[in-house]
Amino acid sequence: MKKADAIREAVRHDPSLSNEQIKKIVQLRFGLTVGSNHINNILGPFSKRKHLGLAGKHYLKLAEQCLAGFGGDRRLAMTYLNLV
Repeated sequence: MKKADAIREAVRHDPSLSNEQIKKIVQLRFGLTVGSNHINNILGPFSKRKHLGLAGKHYLKLAEQCLAGFGGDRRLAMTYLNLV
């Protein structure tokens, strides 16, 4: 399998995965090592993909709600998230 095909297969169900998540999936499922540049060339930058798919729609809403719960204070929100 080519690296490009492995990358496409890794995001088939969720295009909002981060580059690091894609790298891990490709490594575990296909035994291939891919770089962020390769992923960005195939799928586009993460900043444009992050709102697509389940993770983008579900987890970003949760993160926004979490941040709102801390009055928009990112540092305080991260402090408590890191405690979990």
